[in-house]
Parts: sequence; structure tokens; C-alpha cells
Amino acid sequence: MILVLAEKRDGKFPRVTQELLSEAIRAKRGLNVPVAALVPGKAVEEADAELLGSWGAEKILNAVNPAVERYHPESHKQMLIEIIRTQKPALILMAGTTYGRELASVVSGSLGIAYANDCIELQIQNGKVVATRPVYAGKARAKIEARTSPFMATFRPNMCKVEENLAKQKAAVDKISVTISEDKRVSVLGVQASGDLLANLADARIIVSGGRGLQGPENFPMLAELAKSMGAALGASRMVVDAGWIEHKHQVGQTGRTVTPDLYIACGISGAIQHLAGMSSAKCIVAINKDPEAPIFKVADYGIVGDLFEIIPILTREMRTVVGG
Repeated sequence: MILVLAEKRDGKFPRVTQELLSEAIRAKRGLNVPVAALVPGKAVEEADAELLGSWGAEKILNAVNPAVERYHPESHKQMLIEIIRTQKPALILMAGTTYGRELASVVSGSLGIAYANDCIELQIQNGKVVATRPVYAGKARAKIEARTSPFMATFRPNMCKVEENLAKQKAAVDKISVTISEDKRVSVLGVQASGDLLANLADARIIVSGGRGLQGPENFPMLAELAKSMGAALGASRMVVDAGWIEHKHQVGQTGRTVTPDLYIACGISGAIQHLAGMSSAKCIVAINKDPEAPIFKVADYGIVGDLFEIIPILTREMRTVVGG
């Protein structure tokens, strides 16, 4: 079995769940095992079974227990460990989100199973799983071969190609009662969303980022307007975050968020190694900088050499014209 942990946010499965199921379908062709989606919490509704089935899930393991309806690292660790021990999957795929990375780390450590994080590709070679992940701040890629089973991997959102034209099928639902011991050390009292849509870097298809070239925090609202006009998230370099120009939740880089959007627009960012490590996997990179020798141009698909204070307002105006905003 290939097991995909299906995260659910605000009652919906995010795109990364579809991406992981597509990756599972491709792995299935080499492993010849079924694909199952693990959905913790409440009973799976018929619409969810149809949706996950259309994304490639043949079966849904519905771990029903009030203790896992809301994320708690200890209760979800117990749930996943029990599922792995009873279902014995050959491969476990999870999203490289805050939730996925934390859970994968504690579960793999507790069970002593092989784990590759931050993966960008998966292959089946001679019946063995081989995962690819960036190393050395994105300068190289390491291939990790699974020599034991199960093998666990987390994938960056927007990294896996979605399988198109899949046969419509409704996934069979298998309700599983999991035993959860109460964690008396800490309890989750509530979850409150920040409400800042511009900070949703993990799933963003477009990101507009600003660096020291913005000259001060008073100029970030100009960049935010460009982001809003494109339906994009707002990112930032470490230098401006450390300077207090914008909150850390917007930071892209080795010590911030690692992102893989379809389009990344770097405004006034020179291109330090730690920043490139967090965004160089973007499908298309556009750099705006007045210094033609800035390192960011070496990784950019398109470069604009010029004054961002002249260029950004023009881009914002044109974007609003295009989208009718």
C-alpha cells in the first residue's frame, strides 16, 4: 500500500493532497500496490470520497477519533504509528507543510523508519523507492534510496505534477477506530487563523517578494498592492525581516519558508545563497533589480534592470487592468 496523509484545512483538501495522490499513482506503477488516503477525524462524507477517488485514491482509511479531529502532535503521532503498524504501507507520502514536517519527524523517529524530507521527485528503480531532495542550499541534489520498508517522504507543495484525465471513481471508505492516550502535558485550546492571505506562502502559486532594495518598511505596502493585484502571497528576504520591516511569517529562504510557486517575482533582492535555497525551485523566476550584476539574475528566467519604484507601480496598474481589479 502507498499511504497518503490527506490534510484538511477549513473543511477542504488543499491542492497538495491532489499532488501527493498523483505522485502515489506514479509510484504505484513501479510498486504494484494500491493507493490509500488517510483522513483523520470525523467520518468521511460522500463528496470527499468522490473527490479523493477522482484524484486517484482507491481506498480511504478514515481514522475516527475525537482526539484527532484537531491537530495535536502527540495524538496524531499515535494515530499514524497505529495505522502504519496495522496497515503496513510500503510508502508514506506527506506534504512538506508545518504539519507534515513535524508529524513525519516524530513518527519516523519513534518507529526508526527511513525518512526523506523536502523531496522534489520520486522514482521507482528496480522495485526500490528513490527520492530526490535539494542539498547544500539548493546547489546540488541528493538521491536517497529506500533500503527498508516502510519509507516516508514529505514533498514541497506545488512540486508534484498532477495526473490529468483520471477515471472517475469513488474511493471505498474503511473506518478505523484508533486508540489515543490523552496527553496530560499539553492541550490545544484553539486554532486561530492569522487572516493574512498575503502570508500564505506554502500553497501560493504566485509570490511577490521584497528585499533591501525597497529601502524601508514604509515601501512594503507598495509591494503588497502588486501582490494583491495578482492574487499572490507576499514574501521577503531575511535581511528585511531581521531589520523588522516585515513579520517573519513572510520570510523566504533557508531560515524561512521554502517555496515552489509557479511564478516568483523578486523585487530588490540581491540573491544571497540562503534566499536562493528557499525559492530556486520556482517554475518561473522574475527579478527586478537596478544592479545588473546582482546574483539573482543568474537564476532568473526573466530579468528587469531598473528602478523598482518606477517598475512596481506600472506592473500593479497593468495587472489591475488585466484582471479587472
